[in-house]
Amino acid sequence: MNKDTQRLDQVNTSEVKYLPEKQFNFDKLRKISFILISAIAVAIGCWLYVASWSSVEGRITGTDWLGIRKTHPGGFEISYTYKVNGIQYGHQTFQYVWEQKTLDELISYYKKGDPITVHYNPDNPQESYVVKPESDMMY
Repeated sequence: MNKDTQRLDQVNTSEVKYLPEKQFNFDKLRKISFILISAIAVAIGCWLYVASWSSVEGRITGTDWLGIRKTHPGGFEISYTYKVNGIQYGHQTFQYVWEQKTLDELISYYKKGDPITVHYNPDNPQESYVVKPESDMMY
C-alpha cells in the first residue's frame, strides 16, 4: 500500500460531513431570461415602429457644437427642415460625441444647405429622425 491509500483506510467515514450538492439556480435563470427577452421585444417593437415610417428629402438648416470646447466630449446638434403634404416642419436632433474623430466626421458630413433624408411618422409628421449613412445610427 502506498501512503495515500493508508490514509484513506484510516478515515472514519461516520465522521465525514458531506456538503450538499449545489443546485442549479432556476430562479436566477428565469430572471435573466425575462430581462433578455424583454429587451429583445422592446428593440423589435421600436424597429417595427420606425420601419413603417415614410421618407422625404429635407434640408440641413444648421449644425452646432454643444460643449465646453471641441476637444472635450459634448454634443453635435443638427437642425433640418422637411415638407410633408405641403406643410413644412423643422426639427433639431442631438448626437453625443465622445471622440474628436467622430466630431470631425459629423462636421465634415453635415453642411448647412445640404439635402438630407428625413424619416417621419406618417401619423404624426412632426416626429422624425435622420440616419448617417455608413453607420445606420439614428440622430
